Amino acid sequence: MVDVLIVNTPSTFSNSAPAAPATLIGMLKSQGYTGEFYDFNAYTKNDEDIKNLSINNIVGNKDRLHAIFTEHVDKMLARKPKYIGISVFTYQCVNTAKLLCLHIKLRGGNIQIITGGPGLNQGGINGPNLGITWKSLGLIDYFVNGDGEWPLIDILSKGKQQADSEKIIDLDQFPYPVYDSYDWSLYNQNVPITGSRGCVRRCTFCDIHTHWPKFIWRSGESLAQEMIEQSSRTGINNFIFTDSLINGSMKAYRDLITRMTEHNSKRVNPITWQGQFIFRPSNQMTAEDWRLSASAGLVGIDIGIESLSESIRDHMQKKFSNDDIRFGLKYMQKYNIQGSFLMIAGYVTDTEETVQETLDMFTELRPYANNTIRKVAIGTTLAILPDTPLEHMASELGITLAKQENAWIGKTTLEKRLEWRYKIITHCNSLGYYIPENEEQQALLSHIAHV
Repeated sequence: MVDVLIVNTPSTFSNSAPAAPATLIGMLKSQGYTGEFYDFNAYTKNDEDIKNLSINNIVGNKDRLHAIFTEHVDKMLARKPKYIGISVFTYQCVNTAKLLCLHIKLRGGNIQIITGGPGLNQGGINGPNLGITWKSLGLIDYFVNGDGEWPLIDILSKGKQQADSEKIIDLDQFPYPVYDSYDWSLYNQNVPITGSRGCVRRCTFCDIHTHWPKFIWRSGESLAQEMIEQSSRTGINNFIFTDSLINGSMKAYRDLITRMTEHNSKRVNPITWQGQFIFRPSNQMTAEDWRLSASAGLVGIDIGIESLSESIRDHMQKKFSNDDIRFGLKYMQKYNIQGSFLMIAGYVTDTEETVQETLDMFTELRPYANNTIRKVAIGTTLAILPDTPLEHMASELGITLAKQENAWIGKTTLEKRLEWRYKIITHCNSLGYYIPENEEQQALLSHIAHV
């Protein structure tokens, strides 16, 4: 018997182990409860009927879907949980999560269901939470909107419904995640780790500050100690940070790389790690910082570049220059640290001239293509999410918002932004950059443009 069985719902397509269930299980254990993990998503990630239901909202073979859910619910119920916590990571998990709730309610007797996760918030962090509706329909018993650690404990200890999470102040005081019930054969061999919540930047298109108004971070010593202990527990030496950025606090970052450099110098198989990153000026992130990062085990970074036009990034409040990019790439190449460029096509102030600036900069950076710059992720066109700075500036920018966040109209239409997106992709492909293109995503965007 287990107090809480945490279930990860389809469909997400990362091959990395999810961080949230282990974090919640660690919290449960620290408060005297038991928790286990069941990765419904990983077990069904190659199933076409599940993909169609979750991504395309298409119900194909009803009998087969019923059989899949029955099989996995039986395995969940065999763990004899008192509660089942259903993690809804993205909007693509909503259909399967709802059907899973129904199957558990029909077959699970007195088991109570708790839902949580960002996928329940429709249209961004501040959108309406589906948990309210699902609870009124009797599909679930509790829902959590936001961070789940303390609300989950309140539900178990007091039967208290938490519509909003209590804010976490001291991350260093939180228990380590527990991965004992994870089946590591299902994932890439990377252990998730979290060093901060929130972000030091206030980018105009981002809604993270509505959830975490203040950037909070763990000490470098705390992070180093967790990596060392989790490596010993799991037998895995590779880590992936879940933070919005790993070098938000340079003091904590320098403490981390100093401690991990010392530790790795004594290991035959050093610990390696990767995460999201911001380029900083050379007086903030020095050549010595880059050297220590490499010796500490940093092997990969994802950088929110968004645009290679400085004027566009200035409007976004990104706060780094093209020279900062050049400086960072120089030392990434020197120390064999690979990076992914995360890009947005069609910002609110983009023009043919600024798009050309992006193309020209990609041309200049061609020597780094498909090596130091291991990937260029173009993603969708710009979406304007609720309660972001861009939404608040819509009137002064002459923007008409739309039901579909990508379909806003300003100085450009979605058709024009899709044209620019295709132009950037074509140009980067011609220069040898690796671009993981998502044909389903492009088809969806094209459909929205013509609605």
